[in-house]
Amino acid sequence: MRATTRKTSPIMESIKAVCIDAFGGVPQGVPLRLVVVSDFLQHSSIADHYRERDFEALFKDARLVTVLVDCKGAEVEMLYLLRPGKDGRPILQNRAHQRFWDLYFQRLNARPKRLEAV
Repeated sequence: MRATTRKTSPIMESIKAVCIDAFGGVPQGVPLRLVVVSDFLQHSSIADHYRERDFEALFKDARLVTVLVDCKGAEVEMLYLLRPGKDGRPILQNRAHQRFWDLYFQRLNARPKRLEAV
């Protein structure tokens, strides 16, 4: 893998699109699974994890409602790509960041089952 630079990283918007497209027509009660491979560093007009590091406050932001969707109880596996800084330690990716995503998926009516740092 090679690092690339993009102006945005709309992770929540992408998750919403997948839940609508892939799970939209599935009847309630059918087991669903969502695997997300990402650094989980959201960067869009909805939220910017590079600037806004108070992850608890992000849940109170009115913009969040635009990316909420019902994931119909899908089990979620997160392969969390670590981005090491100059000292070799992850940049911005800490337990609070991981907890944000855990709570975010719960708010989407999804069941976070696994988070694996890669």
